[in-house]
Amino acid sequence: MEFLEHNNDSVTVSLVNFSDPSPEIEILQYHRENLFPRNGGGRSTLSDSKGNLLFYTDGFDVFNKNHRVMENGYRLAYKGVREEYYHWGGGVNVPTYSGILPKPDSDSLCYIIYLSLFRDEVHYNSPRSFDVMYSIVDLEANDGLGKVIVKDSILLEGNFMISSIAPIRHANGRDWWIPVKHFLDPVWDVFLLDPEGLRLHRTVAMEDFQEFYARLVLYNYSTDEFVYLSGDHYYPYTANIDRPIEHNFHVFDFDRCTGSFTFNRTFDISILGSKFHAKTLAIEPNGQYMYASTGGNMFQFDLHAENVQSTKDTILKYREPEWVDRGVYEPRFIPNGELWITTWAKRMIGVLKNPELPADQVNIAEEPIEVTQLIQGHFPNNANYRHGPIDGSPCDTLGIDNLPKAWFRYNKMNLEQYQRRFTDISYFRPETWHWDFDDGTTFDGREPGIHEFPGPGEYYVCLTVSNENAEDTYCEWVIVEGPSSVEEELEERGYSIYPNPTRGAMTLQLTQSTSIPSELRVYDMRGVLLRNFQYEAGRDRFDIDLRGMASGMYMVEWKSEEEVIVERVIIK
Repeated sequence: MEFLEHNNDSVTVSLVNFSDPSPEIEILQYHRENLFPRNGGGRSTLSDSKGNLLFYTDGFDVFNKNHRVMENGYRLAYKGVREEYYHWGGGVNVPTYSGILPKPDSDSLCYIIYLSLFRDEVHYNSPRSFDVMYSIVDLEANDGLGKVIVKDSILLEGNFMISSIAPIRHANGRDWWIPVKHFLDPVWDVFLLDPEGLRLHRTVAMEDFQEFYARLVLYNYSTDEFVYLSGDHYYPYTANIDRPIEHNFHVFDFDRCTGSFTFNRTFDISILGSKFHAKTLAIEPNGQYMYASTGGNMFQFDLHAENVQSTKDTILKYREPEWVDRGVYEPRFIPNGELWITTWAKRMIGVLKNPELPADQVNIAEEPIEVTQLIQGHFPNNANYRHGPIDGSPCDTLGIDNLPKAWFRYNKMNLEQYQRRFTDISYFRPETWHWDFDDGTTFDGREPGIHEFPGPGEYYVCLTVSNENAEDTYCEWVIVEGPSSVEEELEERGYSIYPNPTRGAMTLQLTQSTSIPSELRVYDMRGVLLRNFQYEAGRDRFDIDLRGMASGMYMVEWKSEEEVIVERVIIK
C-alpha cells in the first residue's frame, strides 16, 4: 500500500508492508520529474509474496517499483474526467474505478482493469463510465521495471457505475471474476480472467428488480455477498443542516463457480448528517459489522441483526478523538484485521484495534499512525488474495486446496497489566485452532479472547490451525511488562515474587517483616501439593527452591494467620 505527497521539487512515498502482523511504514523521497503519482481514488498496487512492491497505478498513469512512469504507461483512458484532472495532484475523488490482477499461470503478465470516467449530463458531480477497459503489463521487461505492452483495450462499451472494480477469486482458486454493474439497470456484465486472458463471461439481468444507482459496492468475504449502497441521491453531498439521510442497501449472493447473482435482501439505514451521505463503507472480515463514514462521523452496524438500523452505534465523531479534527474519510481493513481510517488532508491514519467486536468493546489506538504526506482520502483498491477456493464444489477441478495459514495479532489496550487480547487472523479455511501460551496453559478454539499471563516475562505464544488438507503453526514472542523494579511492585502490591518465569530459584519479598511464623506451599495446576516450606517469624524475604521440578505452571501459596498470598509461577 502506498500514500503520496508532492511539491515543486520532490515526491514523498510512504510504503506499507503488511506481511508482518505489526505493519511498518517506509518513507521514500524522489526528485520530481514531470509526472508524479496522484492522490485520490483509482489507485491499485501489486507486490510479490514477500511484500516487495512490483508496480502500481493511480488511475491515470502506470508507475514502476522505482516510482517512475513505466514505459508506455502514460495517460490511461485519456478522455473525459481523466483529461480534465490529469495535471491535478489530487486525482479524482472516486473510489475503486481501477484494479490490478496477475494473469493466472503467468509469472510476468498482469492486467490493469479500469473504467473510463465522464461527467453525468444531469448530475454534474456524479461521473459515469461508458467503457470497461484494460492494459497488460510485462513485469520482466526493462530489467524488471516493466512495460505496458497492451494499452487501453476496450472490453465492453455501455453505461456503467464507476465504483465497481471489485475482483473476486473464482471458486477454483486460480481465476478471477470482475462484475461491473450498469449505471441504473439491475444488470451485471461479469468478466473472467483466466490463463486464456480477460473476457466477458456472462451478463446477468434481473428483470423483476427495480432500477438503482449504486454509489458504492462492498464484498462480504465471509458470506460471498455483494452489498450495494443505493438511494435517491447521486452524489454524497447535502445541505449544511442536520437531517436524517436515508440509505438503501441491496444484497446479492454471488456464485463464485458460475459468476451469477441472486437477490438476497434489502435493508435500510438512516444517518443524521450535516454535509455528507455515507461516503465510504467497510465490512470486517467476519462479515458481521459494517462501518460507515459520513465524512464527519463513523458508525458501526450489525449486519446479522434483523433490524440493522437499530444496531447503529457511533465509533468516531468529528474532533473526537482529536485527530479526527477534519472528519473521518475512508475506513479500510488491512490484512491483520485492524481497521485503518484516513482523515481528509491529514498526515495521519487512525487505527481500530478490535473492529470485529461490538462498538462498546472496540479499541481505538491512542495515537494515530503518522506519515509524512497529506492523505487525500482513498486507500488503494487491491484484490483479496486470501480468499481461497471452495473445496468440494462443482468447480473444484484444478486440485488447488485450501492449505490453512496460521496467524494472530494481540494487543493490551484497556486491559490489566498481565492481560493480552488475542485475535485469530488465520486464512485459507482453518477448521481447528490450538493455542499454546507458553505459560502452562492452552486453549482450543478460534478466539481465546483475553488471556492473563501469570507475571512479567517473554512468552513464545503459538497458534496451530488445521483442516482436512494441512496443518500450520505460527509463533510470536509476547513481551509482558511488569513493574520496572521490585521496589515499584512492592509499593503497588505489597509483595513481589521474582523472577517469574524462573529456572528454579525464586524469592518472595514483603514490605515488612512478619511477626508470626508463616508457611509456603507449591501446588501443580491440579491442586496436588508438591512442596512445603516453613518459616519463623521476623522475615520479609523468603527464598523458594523449585529446582528439579518440571517446566510448567504452578501455584505458590504463602500464608500466615494474618495474610494469604496466592500467585501463579512458571518454571522454564
